Amino acid sequence: MVVREVKKPQDIAGEEYSALLVMETLKAWLWFNGGLKKFAARPDQSRTVYFVSVGDEKWRWKRDDLTVLTTATQKVKAADTYPQLRQLLDPLLQP
Repeated sequence: MVVREVKKPQDIAGEEYSALLVMETLKAWLWFNGGLKKFAARPDQSRTVYFVSVGDEKWRWKRDDLTVLTTATQKVKAADTYPQLRQLLDPLLQP
């Protein structure tokens, strides 16, 4: 498995990958999350999981076509979040 940091969708255009984890901090209810929106605009979302760190534990991305895990950073410990991320990514990484 190769893990690398990708800044924009163009960086992986035409590449094959098992899974893509897009991590972002919520900025003004997504108004200022341009990079996150660009990844979400990609046509194939079947291998992508979005992790959005938020301050409001009730916030949810209102898109049913995306696999999204949100967490209120001041309310949830990282150790509690890892199993949730793994649960979403493991099916994508299975051969």
